[in-house]
Parts: sequence; C-alpha cells; structure tokens
Amino acid sequence: MRHPQQTQIVWDSKPKEKGKPINWVELKTTAELSHPNAVQAFHRKLMKYWIQSFLVDVPRIVVGFRTRDGILASVDEIETQRIPEIVNSKPDPAWNADMCVNFAAEFLDCESFSRENNPSPFPLFGFTNQRARVENRRE
Repeated sequence: MRHPQQTQIVWDSKPKEKGKPINWVELKTTAELSHPNAVQAFHRKLMKYWIQSFLVDVPRIVVGFRTRDGILASVDEIETQRIPEIVNSKPDPAWNADMCVNFAAEFLDCESFSRENNPSPFPLFGFTNQRARVENRRE
C-alpha cells in the first residue's frame, strides 16, 4: 500500500549524512478564523494536516491564513506532534488522535486481509461504528 505525500519544502537544508532525517515542512492555507464555527472547522482540518504529516514524519506545518479576497493575513507554524494537544485543549474536541491511529491500524489490517482473501483490485473501505470495514467491489 502506498501513501503519497506532497511535502513542499525542506525547512533548512538536506543533511549531508546519509540516513539522517530530512527536516521537511508542509505548507497549507486556510481561511481566516473569523468566528467560532471557523475555529471548529479549522480543528477538523487539523486532523487531516496532522495525519498526513504524522504518517511521513514531517515535523512542522506552516499554515497561511487568507482573507475572503485571498490575501495572506497571517502565518502560523505548528509542530505536527502538538496538533492533538491543540485540538484537545478546547472543550468538546472535533477528533481524537488515538481514535485516528486505531482506525488506521484497523484499516491496514482490513486492507491486508482484503488482499489475501480477495483478488479484486478495487476493494472499498468504510468506517462503521468506529471500526474499519472492507467491501469487495466488482469491476
């Protein structure tokens, strides 16, 4: 299974030592957080930002906040590992990192099971009752 990731830039420089991690940074843009509903929507976006960067070990994300006219209003640098803490610091968080990781593990188990037991190249994956499931799709 492949997970394509679009990491835009290296934060400083690529290490000269072979095998040393590269200090990648992910660039994102979103609308300004001008009202409480925008903050809740941003926290849901943070889940996507977090999982994309967490899976490929990108240590930080730079988020540009734009006006309705598309003008950059502010920039925030967020450490990937702190995103769950940021979301959980508010009452009634939109998501939970443990549930995301558990779902990913179950998803990968389902994907592996599907590949072993189903020759179809088109399995459908879903989420029901907080559990991953796989359905076989006919061509």
